[in-house]
Amino acid sequence: MTSGRTDNSNGSANLREHALREAQVAHEKLQSIAGPLRESLAAYAKIGEQVQASFSALNAPLMQQLDAPFTAWHATLAKLTQNYAHEWSQQVSAIVANLVVPTVDMQALLPDLREITHSVFEAMAPSLDLLQKVGTRYGTARQTAEAFESAGLWLAPSMPDSLVRSVVLNHKSGRKGRILASIISRHYAQKQWQPLREAVNGWRTNPLFRGRMRVIDEALEAHARGHYTLTIPALLQLVEGISSDYLRAIHPQARFGGHTKQVVKAALEDAPVDRFGIELGFAVGSLLEFLLDELYLFQDFDAQYRALRSQKRLNRHAIHHGRQHAYATRMNSLRVFLILDLLSLLEPE
Repeated sequence: MTSGRTDNSNGSANLREHALREAQVAHEKLQSIAGPLRESLAAYAKIGEQVQASFSALNAPLMQQLDAPFTAWHATLAKLTQNYAHEWSQQVSAIVANLVVPTVDMQALLPDLREITHSVFEAMAPSLDLLQKVGTRYGTARQTAEAFESAGLWLAPSMPDSLVRSVVLNHKSGRKGRILASIISRHYAQKQWQPLREAVNGWRTNPLFRGRMRVIDEALEAHARGHYTLTIPALLQLVEGISSDYLRAIHPQARFGGHTKQVVKAALEDAPVDRFGIELGFAVGSLLEFLLDELYLFQDFDAQYRALRSQKRLNRHAIHHGRQHAYATRMNSLRVFLILDLLSLLEPE
């Protein structure tokens, strides 16, 4: 009888010892998975941080060109994170399934398993959080740019958050561009154009604007009185002058030629995004599109003689050569002020 009990006791001890060895092996396997997994997730988090930080080093018009690469990175990181979580679950299941004595083994293994699992998903958290923040901000900036572009405009630094939200929400609900433009125009027209006057006052300390404030102030009063034939030609010439002065200040030896389109384009492309932020960086891209595709678009005066006379879309060439007659609208006048508003962020170091 004693011998039987001893044999049973020895068998139970051997079984327990074997189970503990299996638990130790399982623990080491889990550790071998958890370590590289944590390192990989940390590496992907750093990639996200680098993508976010790189916005400050990129030229403003490249913001919209990042759309496809960023979206691809965003989707890839999300998929990788999901795959890691799935792989982790599969590996743990496989290890547990292969244990010789799961009931005994798991008792020894569970504390370590909980700790390792917690550490892995804790390592995932910053990556997922960063992914969500960058993706949300990027998506919001892109939606905002699209809403303003539908009105033939761009986000400007003088626009309050309440106006931006109103434009974006109306765009999402299907409102047309003309309605969105009207919302923006009504905002600036409040209290005898007080918001526009405040925007102009913000330009006075900028050295690129300081010597031009008399022209701007007189144009502002003309705008308030509805004299748009005076405001638009007067302010359009300042766009090139401000851009040229900015380029000369930061590149004293450079020569950019006398073509208005090239000068303004060079100034906006040269400006680092950290002057604008992600949201206004998209706005610069929108403004550049407007300048190149509309304002500075070449017009054949002979072939388009009749069409230009009734065209309302702004075209500097046709206006300054007296070929365009129908340009003098309140919205077009405000458009030129908003060009200057965005340019007011250009400031020599």
